[in-house]
Amino acid sequence: MARRARNLQSESFIHITQQCEWQKFLLESEEMREYYLWLLKDVIAKYGLLVLGYCIMKNHIHLLVKVGADVVRVSRAMQSLAGRMAQHFNRVNGVKGHFWRDRFSSTHIGTSAHFKNVISYIDANALNHQQGMDPIHWKYCSYHELQNCDAEVSIVDRVLLVKTLKMQSIKEFLDWQRKLMERQQGHRAIVAASHNVKYSGHFALGTQDEIRLLKQRLRKRGQYSYSRYLGLDHEGDPLWSLDLCSQTYAAWYERRQSSGSGSTASTVEANFYPREKVK
Repeated sequence: MARRARNLQSESFIHITQQCEWQKFLLESEEMREYYLWLLKDVIAKYGLLVLGYCIMKNHIHLLVKVGADVVRVSRAMQSLAGRMAQHFNRVNGVKGHFWRDRFSSTHIGTSAHFKNVISYIDANALNHQQGMDPIHWKYCSYHELQNCDAEVSIVDRVLLVKTLKMQSIKEFLDWQRKLMERQQGHRAIVAASHNVKYSGHFALGTQDEIRLLKQRLRKRGQYSYSRYLGLDHEGDPLWSLDLCSQTYAAWYERRQSSGSGSTASTVEANFYPREKVK
């Protein structure tokens, strides 16, 4: 039986995550992480993948990607990236079996504010998983590439990044990114507590209006979903999630919300960071 096609929306941004089988540290060696970086550059050249952020950890990866008009291209690029990485690992180690736990998961990203949240979330991975390591020293992430102006890596599409965030220059972005990382380093407990809550594991994130429109578009295609208020993001803006579900669950969830028996917000109401905005 053929696999169900990915629910990717054209002209959108997605946060991609993929974990190693059984969450093992299969990317622990530098050689394996270097090879993944090389593969990533190769699929960028071959499939035109537009990457705006990334982080390669020891047992999982994060990518922030722009989906163009050809949504199939992203799936093909990820299939090639994951498959070739698994083949390389098995060949080098003389083993057989799965390298990845499953296919990649993708979360659609809404406004520029939420786009910034995902960038900061990806940047914070080294800080959270590497015992407080400054990401500028973790060369397998976009923070290291951009802050060090590492032209040798050149994975991030800098022009598209600046345009998407409506900034004037890459220097403006680097200043914002650096100041935000300094704040994250000063609030590691908050980062750790919220790290796996808000910015991955959902079909889409955005404002209430954006989520409502996406929900309507999905319904016209015969797909059902439910939305939920997650709380305030680190810039003080309301953050909503959307997840796919069955028609039965969608109907039950709507009745539960309209009757007032369900909470209008999730139990996770703590801000990702303190409410003051980053200048």
